[in-house]
Amino acid sequence: MSSDIIVEDLNVWFEANHAVKNVHMGIKGREITAIIGPSGCGKSTFIRSLNRMNDIIPNCVVKGRVAVDGLDIYDRSVDVVEVRKRIGMVFQKPNPFPKSVYENIAFAPRIHGVRKKEELDAVVEWSLKRAVLWDEVKDRLDKSAYELSGGQQQRLCIARALAIKPQVILFDEPCSALDPIATAKIEDLLVDLKNDYTVVIVTHNMQQAARVADRTAYFYMGELIEMGETRKMFEKPEKKLTEQYITGRFG
Repeated sequence: MSSDIIVEDLNVWFEANHAVKNVHMGIKGREITAIIGPSGCGKSTFIRSLNRMNDIIPNCVVKGRVAVDGLDIYDRSVDVVEVRKRIGMVFQKPNPFPKSVYENIAFAPRIHGVRKKEELDAVVEWSLKRAVLWDEVKDRLDKSAYELSGGQQQRLCIARALAIKPQVILFDEPCSALDPIATAKIEDLLVDLKNDYTVVIVTHNMQQAARVADRTAYFYMGELIEMGETRKMFEKPEKKLTEQYITGRFG
C-alpha cells in the first residue's frame, strides 16, 4: 500500500490567527517529503494537521480535506484513535515515556489488544531492529529509557511509532536537539524507512532536506509557495520567494 496523501483547501486557525491558508498538496507514498520555511510559517501546524494532532489544542479550527489512501481523516465518521494509529508522529525533542525501554515499545501494542508476552517480545524486537537500535539496547530492555543518549532516545521514539504498524510517519524537526553523529543515524534511518512508509519531515535545516527528501515543499506565512522534486527546488526554484529563502536572503 503506497499511502498517498491528498491535501485539499486546508485551513487552520488558532482563534484569530490564520496559521495555514488554503493549502493544496499531494504527498507521494514511499517517498520522503520535506517541509521547509522560516520559523512561524506554519510548518509544524501543517504537519500536525496530517494526523489531527491540532485537535487537542483549544480554539483550533481546521477546515479542508486530508485524504490518506482515499479516506478523509476529518470525516465525522472517522475514529481519531485509528487515524493516529495509521499516521505516527515523532517530535522535535525525544519524549520517551518514564518507563523501561521494553515498556516504551510494548505500551501502544498492549493498548491495541496485544497481550501475549511472546507477541509483545516479537513486536519490541522487530521495532527496535527497524529503528536500528536493537544491538545497542538488547541487554538493557529493563532499564529506564531516560538512561539512553539523546540520539538513542529519538530512535526509541521512532521504534515506538513503528510498533503499531503505521502507514505514514510524520517527523517534526526530529534532529534539532541532536549532535551531528546522532543526526546522521536518524537521516540514514529515514531513507531506509521510506521503502515501507510514507515519510513527511519538517526541518529547519535545508541541507538535511537536500540530503534526504525526494520532494520538498516551501511554506511562507502559512501558505504553500512551491513544491517539487528536491534537487530542482534547490537548483532552480520557480518562485522568487523560494529562491530568496534557499539562497539565505531571508528566513
